[in-house]
Parts: sequence; C-alpha cells; structure tokens
Amino acid sequence: MRIPSRIIHEYEEGTLIEMNEFINDVVAAFSDRAYGTMYQDNNTELISIASQDTNYIITGFSFVDHLTGVQSSGTSALTCNNPGIYYTTWHISFTSTGPNIGFEVSLGINGVRQPEGTSHAVTTATGKEVLLGGVACVRLKRDDYINLFILNHDGTQDATIEHASMTVCKIDD
Repeated sequence: MRIPSRIIHEYEEGTLIEMNEFINDVVAAFSDRAYGTMYQDNNTELISIASQDTNYIITGFSFVDHLTGVQSSGTSALTCNNPGIYYTTWHISFTSTGPNIGFEVSLGINGVRQPEGTSHAVTTATGKEVLLGGVACVRLKRDDYINLFILNHDGTQDATIEHASMTVCKIDD
C-alpha cells in the first residue's frame, strides 16, 4: 500500500510531519540491525586433519539465509558489514575415524581462534555422531569475517561434518 506524502501524521511531542518523514525515521531507527545464518544439512564435508592441536576451518556451508548487514564469504564464513557486538550461536554434528578422540570446535574471527563459545567432546566410537554447540558475544568490525574451527587434541583422525549452522545477530554497537 502506498501512502501519499501529503498525509500529515502526529509524531513525537505533537509535532506534525509528513508520513514519508515518519516512515524514514522508523526505517533509520532499525537500519543498524544485522543478522545472518549459514548452514549445511545432510552434507558430508571431510575435514582432513594433518596435525594434532591445529585449527582447521570448517567448510561446506552451502546455504545462507536472512542476510542483513552481513554477507556470505564463500562456503566457510560470514562477513560483517555493520560493526558492533554480535550474539553468535553455532551447532555441529560430525563423525570421526577413531574412538576416544578429543575434539574442540570454536569460533574464529578473521581466521584467528576465539576462546568464546568453545566446546569440547570425546568420540565414543568410530563413526558415531558427535554433537556440539556454542554461544558467544563477539565484537566485529566492518569486513571482519567469522567462521568455525575444528581441532583434534589427540591425533590426526579426520572429522566428517554432517550438519552445521552458525547464526549471528547484532545486539549492540
């Protein structure tokens, strides 16, 4: 529905303004909102682990959704267009080629592991699915990118990512 600009509307403390000005003020109030999701579903993305205690970027995110103020950076990251503090949540399921292997999944900003939102798990059997998730608040600057890392604490057994998702939502400047 198009509202003619000549319509007058009362706004803040009885001041009269045109409806278009009112709408522009409302849009401006919410223009710093930023959020986005990337995920993979029923995708077998092999992460080859060559070195123990080394962070490997989780790739294979084939779907992105609800991108506002962030953008997809290929198949492994979201890039911030709107700086601020972001609430991030992630979930992952994977299998490993060995039992009793300690894995860690963590957030990365600009390719650097972050301690916030890190989760650990030990595999119980070869090929048995492991579920991990994490939540963190992180500060992102314009053009920062955020991704997920996986690390094997106990050897070089690979991980196969079956499902993964990461969502970011700006909560403050």
